[in-house]
Amino acid sequence: MAILRCRGYLPHLESLNSTYFLTFRLAGSVPREVIESWKFERKEISKRAKRQSRPHSEYEQERLKYLFSARIEKYLDRLHGECWLKNPVIAQMVVDALKYFEGTRYHLHAWCVMPNHLHVVFT
Repeated sequence: MAILRCRGYLPHLESLNSTYFLTFRLAGSVPREVIESWKFERKEISKRAKRQSRPHSEYEQERLKYLFSARIEKYLDRLHGECWLKNPVIAQMVVDALKYFEGTRYHLHAWCVMPNHLHVVFT
């Protein structure tokens, strides 16, 4: 059974016993002006298709996927902003927090703590 939740501006489809991959990032790891330019580009792609009364082309679909994931990951990997998680003490606090509900609310499969963001795979 899937549950649709709307927290903020993006809907989230949750399904019991599903495996998820999440990326958390520190504030400042992507400057506001960069985020705004990405949002503008995504909106323009959709506006163009809507004005022409058509669905997104294959290229536009691929571009939107890139703008929602790969581009962000590449930017995060450049280590902009404060990189608090490169401090082993702070990184361990984050890992301890991830493990807190391990086995009761979720099962952690993998995680990777980077200097300004982290990746988590869990069910």
